[in-house]
Amino acid sequence: MDGGVHDNQGIMSLLEQDCNAIIVSDASGQMDSDDNPSKGVLGVPLRSNNILMARVREAQYRELETWKQAGVLRNLMFLHLKKDLEVNPIDWIGCEDPSEFVKNRSNYGKGETDYGIHKEVQKKLAAIRTDLDSFCDTEAYALMTSGYRMADYELKKQFSNFPLSEDDPPKWEFLAVEQFMKYPFKSERLWNLLNIGSQRAFKIWMLNLPLRITAWCLGILSLI
Repeated sequence: MDGGVHDNQGIMSLLEQDCNAIIVSDASGQMDSDDNPSKGVLGVPLRSNNILMARVREAQYRELETWKQAGVLRNLMFLHLKKDLEVNPIDWIGCEDPSEFVKNRSNYGKGETDYGIHKEVQKKLAAIRTDLDSFCDTEAYALMTSGYRMADYELKKQFSNFPLSEDDPPKWEFLAVEQFMKYPFKSERLWNLLNIGSQRAFKIWMLNLPLRITAWCLGILSLI
């Protein structure tokens, strides 16, 4: 077990030391809705655990918000991979008064976030696995750019009373992918990498056509 089971955001020790300006960088894989949840022996307890951890995460966030409103915290910044992405409410079967957002979802997932990343790109970044795995430079740069722009936007918005440097920001190497994160369809490589980012296995096969053809041939031969 690690500390995430008890303190998912790792902030309790900071609060115990009377820190009153908190920046939370939440990289947890947030639970998605599942239209067809597993009924298996493993699927049910795994889904139940995900629901439990989602509730812990939500409770910790609401607790921080309450402390901020009460004046215990002077500043609070909460960053996560789904920030500024729309939430699609799920109505129960036969609902006679569906949610307004469900009625008007023509712009769902379109446009940029407040911090300048295309929403389709941010949705795919949020789906990238968070377990121990390797990242290519493009994936890593995309995650860094998203976090950097999100933090920059929120810092100016939430920490307005903090002294900020007036020097020009460094020219970080990872910002080389930023223009493609604003206009993702201009970079086929970035788009393909983000599309398979949530996969845990066979990524190289999905990116390489000759390998895919080889896999199909081997599959056919194994059936002969």
